[in-house]
Amino acid sequence: MLEDLRWLGIRWQEGPDVGGTFAPYRQSQRREFYRQAWRKLGDCGAIYPCTCSRRDVLLAASAPNEGENDEPLYSGRCREKIAEARNYAEPAGVNWRFRVQDGETIRFCDEHFGLTVPSYYHCHLVRDPDGVRLAKRHDALSLRALRQQDCTPDGALALCGFPSCI
Repeated sequence: MLEDLRWLGIRWQEGPDVGGTFAPYRQSQRREFYRQAWRKLGDCGAIYPCTCSRRDVLLAASAPNEGENDEPLYSGRCREKIAEARNYAEPAGVNWRFRVQDGETIRFCDEHFGLTVPSYYHCHLVRDPDGVRLAKRHDALSLRALRQQDCTPDGALALCGFPSCI
């Protein structure tokens, strides 16, 4: 994947093949970062352990609800377990739910935990000339396949509707 992105002309200042101060880069190697975030959420009472199965939650959410917009509601059966969050040494083995007070609307920004916001670029979904989203399940060509067909980086970008100067 990294080789294909470089072929396309995309460059990065830091990553698994370059190194840098934000390593490790693979999600499987960042477990301690996630564990620290989980602990912080538990310590401040923002999450609680829930032993309800997916089926339990689905059934509760699909039950008739009173209200203006009839949004599905979670019963809150495990909400009182908020104090139990501190008894867990690891997040595994139980579902964790965000604590939301009845009638409260939750809004947040992605600047949780006081970390520096990274610079990033979000590109639109890549679509074919008919407007259909390119996806493996639709037999869309990968960058590797385009390369094997002697497509140029500019040609690959043009197929996706991108300008040739990334």
